[in-house]
Amino acid sequence: MNKKICTVIFAAFLIFVFSGCSKKNGENKKPVVLCSTFPVYDWARNIIGESDSFDLQLLNTKGTDMHSFQPSVSDMARISSADFLFYIGGESEVWIKDALSERKNQNQISLSLIDCLGQELMFESSEGILEDSEEEEEDSVYDEHIWLSLKKAGECSAYMAFTFAASDEEHAELYAKKYETYVEELLKLDEEFKFALKDGPVLLFADRFPFLYFAHDYNLTTYAAFPGCSAETEASFRTVIGLADKVKENNLQTVFILENSSSKMADQIIKTAGTETEVKVLNSLQGISMDDIKSGATYIGLMKKNLEVLRGLN
Repeated sequence: MNKKICTVIFAAFLIFVFSGCSKKNGENKKPVVLCSTFPVYDWARNIIGESDSFDLQLLNTKGTDMHSFQPSVSDMARISSADFLFYIGGESEVWIKDALSERKNQNQISLSLIDCLGQELMFESSEGILEDSEEEEEDSVYDEHIWLSLKKAGECSAYMAFTFAASDEEHAELYAKKYETYVEELLKLDEEFKFALKDGPVLLFADRFPFLYFAHDYNLTTYAAFPGCSAETEASFRTVIGLADKVKENNLQTVFILENSSSKMADQIIKTAGTETEVKVLNSLQGISMDDIKSGATYIGLMKKNLEVLRGLN
């Protein structure tokens, strides 16, 4: 991601928005901007800043993992009536597309950010995922965790910025400036990750693996027990042995798990490897609640914490 690419995205999308989206007219209430998950909410928050033009809301306020989030009747009503809806759009949010088919607000502007990007990475059969990979020939699975790529975060923010600008021309310059400032922060953090990971450390997850986009950005070799959206929590004995072998082969000093995960599998892998490897947590940003946001949680702040965890890996 660089500013030149983002400018091209802006220009193309601006034409689309102004030609295909109608402005809200004659309404006194603020248009409701509903974001399905924390990363999307925080991107929008940085773009509109302190603007009084929109009522920004988060759908998943309790921070439930998006893979297990079950919308309530009131959630469905909010989706149906929102003026703007921004969502990731992967397999875990396929129900949103179903809900949109019966929405009440026919002037609603909705964006599936995965669809905007137009390209998804996939877990190729058995690549880096050790769970029973030799016995099963599973179909390739698309990864929906686009927010863990700072590059994708910048691109998604571009689409959102021009959606706001197109619907609120009076403050369009403000949204453009807010985006410029935000993308500079994303680019700076991306460079910090590049420097920290320049030696190409191997990342091993005794857990699910939502960091495929992240690993792709920095050309990292990765191993994991399960693909990103797997519901599995118990690994087979062969998987534990396989991951323990990777720990020894690569002389790994760290095994990773996700936030809110048990270290049981990691401890078993390390014990099997017979090493003094430690367990560290990387945050996939899937469990951030509105209370966390009120306490100061931000997308960039949490990614910086991940950076600190990754500094100095072998």
